Amino acid sequence: MLNFIRRRPKKSLKADLNVSPLVRFLGEIEVVGEPPRFGGNGSIEIGEGAKFRNCPSLYTEEGGQIVIGARTFLNIAVSIYCCQRVEIGPDCLIADQTAIFDSQFHPIDE
Repeated sequence: MLNFIRRRPKKSLKADLNVSPLVRFLGEIEVVGEPPRFGGNGSIEIGEGAKFRNCPSLYTEEGGQIVIGARTFLNIAVSIYCCQRVEIGPDCLIADQTAIFDSQFHPIDE
């Protein structure tokens, strides 16, 4: 029997990521593959034991807030874009290429 599963090295980190002071870690996180990308001028809070796989992207507009609960897993190419507030509770599993937005980025009455 051939084993086709190739395990990538895991990193347990928080301060090792080069991120804005607006990103707050509430404990150690786990990163598999490429690290997450954080951007924008709002705040991002990451719970203890959160796991990121292959470059999820979290972006907040000024005054926006993203909260990722403890032990939540964000998989490959997840995008979260926040203008006001996006909160994901503890122990959630977010699938590949999921996009979460709290805005349509344009007026809906035009």
